[in-house]
Amino acid sequence: MILGEPAISTLEFDGATDYPFDSNGRLVPVGTGNGQAANAYDHYDFFKTGVLQENNFSVSGGSEKVQFRGNIGRLTQTGISPNEEFDRNTFRADINAQLDDKFDLELSGQYSESGGNRVQRGSNISGIMLGLIRSTPTFDNGNGLTGQDAADNQSSYFYDIAGQELPGQRSYRDGIYNNPYFTVAQNKNLDDVSRFIGKMALSYKINDENTLKGSLSVDKYTDVRKSGFNLIDASFGEGRVLNDNISNQDLNWNLILTGSKQISEDLGVSYLAGYDGYTNKIL
Repeated sequence: MILGEPAISTLEFDGATDYPFDSNGRLVPVGTGNGQAANAYDHYDFFKTGVLQENNFSVSGGSEKVQFRGNIGRLTQTGISPNEEFDRNTFRADINAQLDDKFDLELSGQYSESGGNRVQRGSNISGIMLGLIRSTPTFDNGNGLTGQDAADNQSSYFYDIAGQELPGQRSYRDGIYNNPYFTVAQNKNLDDVSRFIGKMALSYKINDENTLKGSLSVDKYTDVRKSGFNLIDASFGEGRVLNDNISNQDLNWNLILTGSKQISEDLGVSYLAGYDGYTNKIL
């Protein structure tokens, strides 16, 4: 004989109005309550459909000696969890110019800003998944609401405790792990990333057979991250705030000579020689 949770069909509500975990009251064996059958909830109605939108505007033109191209892009995305979002704005410009018969110039630059709110996932008591998969089907995580509506209503995940300033966390295990709606509403994981990628190259045509080209490129970004765990969080009951500021810069430069020489009608040689440098700096 295997012992476990009673079948849902053997339970009913008692109609108690002072029970904070379900507005219908406590679950009791059939025949000992008010006759209202226990409910079976679909915990995966927590999730919603994510939506991604991307718009780009480009312009290009020039003359025989100068060509340019510019682009502006914006991306917005909502995740499959309430309050999960990501935005990115991108600006890019490219210029190619023939300065004279000997010199060609290439310039390119891209700047982007991105960031949003990323919810806690994974196997941890502050994440959303344990609160979903470890809740019995008879416990309503949203307290009558689902999806974004439940995340926007504190009655989904808080209940008042007489004589105490702080509320209790309304979850199947009474705050031992987070109600998933508490996680997405009260715990924030924000990031704000700014990034610039640029390149400049200058080519010099020594003669019909040899070209010398020098280039410099940079990739620099800053990543500001802020994470917060509110009071009565399952992992950090006293609350916790984390601030990270990450900055990085990559520089790459090179000077390359390329050429070819036709020695005879049937024999030729091509060659390349140069120097390449790289440096990384954590700012």
